[in-house]
Amino acid sequence: MKYIRTKDDVYEVVDTYETKYVVGYTEDGFEISIYKEAVIKQADTIKELCDVYVIVGEDKDTNGNPILWSIRQDIPFFMKYYFNYNDIYAAIWTDKGLIYVAKMDSEGKLVLI
Repeated sequence: MKYIRTKDDVYEVVDTYETKYVVGYTEDGFEISIYKEAVIKQADTIKELCDVYVIVGEDKDTNGNPILWSIRQDIPFFMKYYFNYNDIYAAIWTDKGLIYVAKMDSEGKLVLI
């Protein structure tokens, strides 16, 4: 499986042409494409394209909001020592700020959101 990263998002590649990547199809069968010039990086896994992981904890702050951790190291290291979390997201930094691009499923795999 191949993934690409643009300045705003991460996409799974469905098909490849000389000048563009196909990342999906509309309901009426038209291709959703990203031109190769817009691609910043490509990889075989989502993990390789993300800048940071965000862990949503079970614990709450004084206002009742979930505590978030932002880590750059590998997730299994965090999971080995801390078990009180609800969700784990992979994110990228953009001009608009941090954008969640994937969520870890129950099997421990990152899935695009």
